[in-house]
Formats: sequence, C-alpha cells, structure tokens
Amino acid sequence: MDSSQYQQILDNNVHESVTKLKLRRGWIFQQDNDPKHRSKSTQAFMQRNNYTVLEWPSQSPDLNIIEHLILIFSPDLITSVKVFIDGNEVGEAVHSSGPLYVLQWMAEKYKTGLHEIKVKVTDAAVRSRSRSHLFSLDDDADVHFSLFPTLILLMDHYVVSQVLFILTVLSQFILLIIYRIRRRTILRGPPGYCTLASFSMHVLSKNNTFFYAMLLLNLYTAVGTQETMERPKAVPVGGKTNKD
Repeated sequence: MDSSQYQQILDNNVHESVTKLKLRRGWIFQQDNDPKHRSKSTQAFMQRNNYTVLEWPSQSPDLNIIEHLILIFSPDLITSVKVFIDGNEVGEAVHSSGPLYVLQWMAEKYKTGLHEIKVKVTDAAVRSRSRSHLFSLDDDADVHFSLFPTLILLMDHYVVSQVLFILTVLSQFILLIIYRIRRRTILRGPPGYCTLASFSMHVLSKNNTFFYAMLLLNLYTAVGTQETMERPKAVPVGGKTNKD
C-alpha cells in the first residue's frame, strides 16, 4: 500500500465513521509512523481535510494502544467483563455508554499470526457467558473457516434471492397446473385442514377465472420484478442538467 491508496481509504471511511459514531469536532485521529502515514502528500491531505492527528513518538511500537470495543446486553447490571487473548487475561473492559464496553490493548503484540480473543461477562444475577472468535492483524495469516461460515462469506446473496424467487414462482405454476389436470377428490368424512385446503384448490383451479387470473398474476410478478431488478438507474453526476 502506498500513500495514495492510504489517502483513498481515509477519504472513503473516516468522515463516514465520524458521522455514524456522532463524534463532535474534537475527535483525534491516531496513526503510527509508517512512511505512508508521514509522507508529505498524506500530511497535506490531512491538513486539507482538517484532521487533528495524535503526535506519535518515533521508535515506540509498544505505545500503539488500540481500544477494543465490546457490545454487551443483559437485563441486569453488568458486573464484570474480562477479556482474554490466546488464553491470557488482557484486562477488564470498562463501561463507556449504553451496551458499549472498551478495553485498551497492545495491538503490536499480536501483529503476526492468528489469535483467539475471548470475552467473559458476568451480571448482577451471577449469570456468566463467554464468547470467543479468531482474529488476525497479519495480512498473510492463513485463516480457515468451517463450511457454513465459508458459504455465508462467499455466497452471492443477490443471486440466491433471485433463484429462490424463481423457484417460488415455478412452484406456484406447477401446483396450479397439477390441481387443474387432476380429478376432483371426493370428501369422505370430516376433512382435516390439509385435506380441506387441497380440496379447495381443486375446486378453484377448475374455475377458469381463478386459474387464468392466478397464472397472469404469477407471470406479471415474475416479469415485472425481473425488469425492476435489471433496469439501470440514472445516477446524477453533476449539479446541473442540460435540456435539449
């Protein structure tokens, strides 16, 4: 990563994060003395965008303290929030606001390899719950996930939703046609809910008005929704529009 890429990341994320977190004008930006952080172009970028940068001593990686944010929900008062990394207790998180707890930790100690963070929470009702997950600050770390998380991460949810929609419409078509061509069943004795629903569909599917109306409705829903998904949207680029 060079200085221009770093500045692009800042431009795309910092002000958006400041707005979402509702930080006031007094927020301070923290970074270390990496060359791309200290380059003249990056310094000029920060001055243009009114960044207030925390001064960082040179040759002091152990000062790189980052706050770890933890969200905790409980109907009772939280009495203890202990954080462990790789089985070693890092410290106890302190309450910040609402369900948010924070803990300062030395990120430089975990800059390579794969690590496990565990949070153990206890409330006033003496209920205790632990949660853990893997993390890595190393771009070259080899991280493996189980099958289900891998599918969630790699799956194109837009395509999946389209496939499910198409299958739903096709199933309605098939059911209507099956009920249409099958002979009407004869009820014998008190029918159950499923039998009564099936019998009703048999009766309705033999009615031309209902049958063709449902076919047209499904066809219109499928075609109309597909056109809406694929229709390109005009995105204004400039502030003015020229009229012919």
